[in-house]
Amino acid sequence: MPGMDGVETCEEIRRLDTSISVIAVSGHSVPKMMHRLMSLGGYTCLRKPFDMRELVRAIARARGDSVKG
Repeated sequence: MPGMDGVETCEEIRRLDTSISVIAVSGHSVPKMMHRLMSLGGYTCLRKPFDMRELVRAIARARGDSVKG
């Protein structure tokens, strides 16, 4: 992500469209950054390596929640 970090990317996505569910993926355990992402409206944060089923479940939950909301 040249020129932007994950938090800045999330901010930009939320600025463009608040209905988009952001699922952040990081190779680092940075609780402060993850908390910031969630406070910006991120849906969830996954830490690498993760099982693909975990990502699929997160996407399904985010899609389900967006239909309900």
